[in-house]
Amino acid sequence: MDVSSIDPLLISTSNVEMKKATPKTHPDIKFWNQADWVKWSERPENQVKANRGREPHLEGEHGEYVNARKVKAIQASMCDAWNELAHRGLSPLTWGRATATACKLFHNLLESNWTIFKLCNDGWKLEHIAIKLYPGWKQSHIHNNKKKANQGEDNGNDSEESDSGDESDDEDENNNSGSSSSKSKKRKQLKVKTEVVTKKRRANVEAHTKKMKRKKGTYWFLSFLVNHCH
Repeated sequence: MDVSSIDPLLISTSNVEMKKATPKTHPDIKFWNQADWVKWSERPENQVKANRGREPHLEGEHGEYVNARKVKAIQASMCDAWNELAHRGLSPLTWGRATATACKLFHNLLESNWTIFKLCNDGWKLEHIAIKLYPGWKQSHIHNNKKKANQGEDNGNDSEESDSGDESDDEDENNNSGSSSSKSKKRKQLKVKTEVVTKKRRANVEAHTKKMKRKKGTYWFLSFLVNHCH
């Protein structure tokens, strides 16, 4: 057998801290069996005690009640153990359908921290609380997972929208750039046309001026000949 492959959490450590408890070693314990607890809890005077934030079936080593503060601490430890099961993929749909591995891991985690769960037969005291509290933990666990999933989707959508926005901005910039380039090109074309027209006009003016000078010179020469010939 490969010892290195054994999960240390599946090895019970509570027996090291506390020897096997029996009615002889702990004579003050009243509820060794669940049947004893059921008979006691059916009495009207005892039902009130179960509604004060306590778990009357839980007993200290000397048979004393476990106070509400310790019960809350126990419940927190149970939630931690269920989180461990969920992390390992061992979280059952209902606690009654938990696998043997899940039950053993759960009991070892709780009994190593709370030896009072060893003060009974067949671990029924821990199972009694687990059956009551597991549905609430399961519902909360599912809700939290859905919330995380939704947050992940929202973040993804925000990223897509941001990318889309960036692309849109890029398109706008490209459009603006294209528009500016087109306007610049038109301005250049208009400038060229204007320069061409100006050159043509200047050439026409110069040509007309030269023509007028030639006409004026010819007219002066003819006038000179006429005057001198007479």
